[in-house]
Amino acid sequence: MLNLADSDKVARVLRGLGLKPGRCKRLEDAKNIADRMVHAQNNPDERIKLTFWLLGIPGRFQKNILLRWRLEEQPPLIDFASYASFVLSVQIFFHIARAAELISKKPSAIMDISYLFYLPFCMVFTSSDRLHERCVPLFLRCDQEFIAGKDLKIDLNRIVEHFDLLPEAEKEKGLNAFAGGPPFEGDFLTARLWDRYLPKWRNVSTVPVARDPKEDEYLVGYVKSFAEAPTVRPEEIDFDLGNPDSLVVERRVMKRRGKWWQLPKDLRDED
Repeated sequence: MLNLADSDKVARVLRGLGLKPGRCKRLEDAKNIADRMVHAQNNPDERIKLTFWLLGIPGRFQKNILLRWRLEEQPPLIDFASYASFVLSVQIFFHIARAAELISKKPSAIMDISYLFYLPFCMVFTSSDRLHERCVPLFLRCDQEFIAGKDLKIDLNRIVEHFDLLPEAEKEKGLNAFAGGPPFEGDFLTARLWDRYLPKWRNVSTVPVARDPKEDEYLVGYVKSFAEAPTVRPEEIDFDLGNPDSLVVERRVMKRRGKWWQLPKDLRDED
């Protein structure tokens, strides 16, 4: 969650570090200041204090972090803790832009900007939120992309219309049989994104893999034996719960949802 520290106070601290948030006229200016903060090496003690404050690092962890940081000769935060530096840059950017009235001071903006914390872990970020449309592109790497929510929604509706034209017999095989990915033919935004970020998807074979019914029956029975096994009392557990050899996750899937068969129509309940 974003630190609710006063944006004006953050601006004063940054001025003490030689940064000048008051000169911000554009969101790009706020981003540049945030970048300089996480890359800089001057005033290292003040910078690490600001990091602890804005990230809300509990006091019990600060001593060990400081020790490791000093043993590594006080490197810039982006080299010392790359994800923490990213979160810090979002925080600094937000507070500076807010103080400069480049971002709304509505409470909802705090939650909205917090979604950027997920950005390092995705290929495509999509949203219909105006704040995201303005801010996310500033934080994208060259191998990431922002897609406006309205554009993705239009494309997904076109894909639905495309698959809806298939013969009923084909649709009754279940979605996975014909919609495991976007359509191969046609000009679809989703397909272009898959081409960029999952470039081998068109070459995945659609030919069914030959299977041995007896082996399948054994495997299904083996998995069911886990799910149906009696619950073990805590004192009887003789393995590491954090590192089990096997794990079974049960999910209930509706055979049909709306007009779409999620599973094959002729699939028996006992199967």
